[in-house]
Amino acid sequence: MTILTSYLDRALDPERREVVIYRATQILRHVQFDTIAFMGLSGALIAPIVAYKMEKGVLAVRKDLGGHSPLLVEGNIGSQKYVIIDDFTSTGETVYLIRKRIHAVAPEAECVGIYEYFNHGFNAYWLDKTSPVSAPPVGVPL
Repeated sequence: MTILTSYLDRALDPERREVVIYRATQILRHVQFDTIAFMGLSGALIAPIVAYKMEKGVLAVRKDLGGHSPLLVEGNIGSQKYVIIDDFTSTGETVYLIRKRIHAVAPEAECVGIYEYFNHGFNAYWLDKTSPVSAPPVGVPL
């Protein structure tokens, strides 16, 4: 198999993807949540598989409208606590948009953290626990 990618090798290569999924399930089994949220291709390649293996719901969040659906969020809007899965977090923009969009349709849902599969880490660094939607990173419009 020859894979062409600039950064998605951990998600596109079957052997590396298996490691990512295994590590995600091992780390996230210690976190209390009912749903996994994601945005974009990097999340879509991993999050639904982890959700399936852990018997969790899914929230797919779109960056913008267009395409096949008029909805910005699809999935388990009855979620109480969710985890965001993404490849990595650099500016916090994706985390902010996911939380903002989910809050609009499921205001009771709480983001309990982010699993970054590029670094195999779970954290709450980008979360401001005093607000259901943290302040946007610099340069991100409200």
